[in-house]
Amino acid sequence: MTLRAMNITRPLQILRARNAVAILAVVQLLLLAGCANKQYVDESIALTDNLTLNEDVLKTKYTIKRAGIVLDGNGHTINGQCNTDCIGLTINANNVTVKNVTITGFDGGVSINPNVSGVRFENVKVLNNVNHGVFVNVGVNGFTCSACDLSENGTMGIYLEYNSYGTLIENSRIANNGYRDKDTGDWKENLANDKKDKREGLAIDSSQSNIIRNTLFSGNALTGITLYRNCGERGIRREWGANYNHISNSTFTDGIHVASRQDKDLSNWDCLEPYVYESRYVMDDAEFNTIDNITLEGNASIIVQDDNNSITAITGGNIIVASTVRSAINQPLTNVTTANNSNSVVYTSFTDSALAIGPAQLLASE
Repeated sequence: MTLRAMNITRPLQILRARNAVAILAVVQLLLLAGCANKQYVDESIALTDNLTLNEDVLKTKYTIKRAGIVLDGNGHTINGQCNTDCIGLTINANNVTVKNVTITGFDGGVSINPNVSGVRFENVKVLNNVNHGVFVNVGVNGFTCSACDLSENGTMGIYLEYNSYGTLIENSRIANNGYRDKDTGDWKENLANDKKDKREGLAIDSSQSNIIRNTLFSGNALTGITLYRNCGERGIRREWGANYNHISNSTFTDGIHVASRQDKDLSNWDCLEPYVYESRYVMDDAEFNTIDNITLEGNASIIVQDDNNSITAITGGNIIVASTVRSAINQPLTNVTTANNSNSVVYTSFTDSALAIGPAQLLASE
């Protein structure tokens, strides 16, 4: 920061006023980061009819409770300026449409409640929220996010919860999510190695038959997309794996990790799934996924750690098909197709090359 010289002959009250403004700005940033006092919205509105915004909205959260509602932001912003008990938009009805709006400054951006179907987002931005961008809850089906920007959120840009299915993400951007430290609220984008709870752009947790296409994933803290089965650490056993998903025609500067919990030490997670190796590792489940026509920029990687996955028509980057745990228990990976890839390097071990240092760090920090 550059400090400008100040004419000391100016009235003292001007200096005091400027200092007060600066202090207020710092305090607001700390509040939104969760580092200071709790901040709440001023108003909570339940929508039972269509709404078109005519101006920006501050410190207000919305809930949609009636099927078929259309919320049209008309290019405006809903800014929560809060960090506690404030989801910007909660959807609890089927066949809702949200379009042309930016949702920012909340504890969480959007939550789609369990078993809701047919929600559609068009030209929606969910940015700079303390925790998640969009949370797609248990059993949600048929959610579409077209021309969305889900970026700069503290944890995941978007999370697909267990038993959800049929989400379509297309023509979108998911970038720079997952850098908020959950203990301090600090933003650690420039201190990635100091942050052990990094999160991904898109988490597919025991969610199936989702389509991601024509989307840019860039700069997310952990990686672009993870596919995994939660080990039951919160007391709920997942029946599904992260299976039958299709990721295509997209660009990554970070990467994709299939079966991202396979080689993760879960000894302190109180898993319901049985440990299969050293009382630290469980079997992950992410099969029958198709990843094709992907551009990997720089040192971006696709890591595959479960069977029956197809990785084809990849340009650039690294493709790593390996699992230390699966090898250790004499269940090596099988039926993983890597074909028609251009300028990509395929590894079958994390020790094949120094390039594997990046993915190894990813595994250790996830």
